[in-house]
Amino acid sequence: TPKQAQGFLDLEADDTYTASITNNEIALIRHHLPKISDSLEYDTYNLIDLGCGNGKKAAIFLKELSKNLKVRY
Repeated sequence: TPKQAQGFLDLEADDTYTASITNNEIALIRHHLPKISDSLEYDTYNLIDLGCGNGKKAAIFLKELSKNLKVRY
């Protein structure tokens, strides 16, 4: 629901949540993204993001993958 979505966005804006969860998720993405990128066999991909929250983590994928691939989000 819109209320639940806003609740999650509010949670993501919390400094404690960001430090303990979001920053760790971003570190994992950045660590594994080169291996993910290297394993992709084709030059065009559709990136589907379910439950994207504010889209901050998906933006990391889009920025990095679009350097060498055609990516549609």
